[in-house]
Amino acid sequence: MKLLENILLATDFSKSCEDALNVALDVSIKLNSEITLLHISPEAHDPLLKIDIPDDSALRQLQEVQNKIVSAGVHVKQTIMESGNPFISILQHACINDINLIIMGSGEKASSDKFPLGITAERVIRRADKPVWIVKKGFKPPIKKILCPVDFSKTSQHALKNSIHLARSFNAELIVQTVIKPLKSPLLGLDRKDTQQEKEINSKQKKKIFYNFLKDFDFYNVIFTKMICEGEAHSEIIRVARESNCDLIIAGSRGLNDFQEFMLGSVTKKVFLELPCSI
Repeated sequence: MKLLENILLATDFSKSCEDALNVALDVSIKLNSEITLLHISPEAHDPLLKIDIPDDSALRQLQEVQNKIVSAGVHVKQTIMESGNPFISILQHACINDINLIIMGSGEKASSDKFPLGITAERVIRRADKPVWIVKKGFKPPIKKILCPVDFSKTSQHALKNSIHLARSFNAELIVQTVIKPLKSPLLGLDRKDTQQEKEINSKQKKKIFYNFLKDFDFYNVIFTKMICEGEAHSEIIRVARESNCDLIIAGSRGLNDFQEFMLGSVTKKVFLELPCSI
């Protein structure tokens, strides 16, 4: 992650977007960032006059959001209001304006919903080639505890670097988690004792890899905990996030596929959909 010089804050003036605004202000103040403010209105066009119809109410609300940002001492690099498809516009402006981070609310689904992530947020996550910070509805800064799950891939290396940087900047506790997937059921006839030995060997090897992986990172001035879990990765990540009262999960993605579309790993996707906290 580059230094977070330019944050894109997408808003539709909903409750979750208000929560995202508070997080964007907190991040900007701590990291000396600028905010590009973006609102996408539904298309309102008069075919007879062949003109777009301005939404005066949205203009007033956008001005109020801008005033709140400025009052907090954060510079608004630019304020953009246009009509169209929200997730397409967010991706376009993130690219055009050299954005370092997209911050947006999770949507207006109920927090008790099994999958509380809104459609626009989900689409942005799937397609953005910039880091995306989804603020869970109801979250209030400051960020006190960050969870970073790692699988030793390149993307989890980047995620851990970002986690350390933010934990240091926010004076937050960091949990670095890896999950050991249980071995598949043995073939019939395999001795039970041998199966247990295989599990122990597998666990020992993964722990060694985990500790060696962490040696390459500088945790200076960061309070962090190493956590090794066993089970299905997404379930363990969600469980730890909830039981440890984490405020933020920082997870790696997979990058681009052959069609130059952003690909989420299956584990990251499942965690995003259940949204145990901001991600």
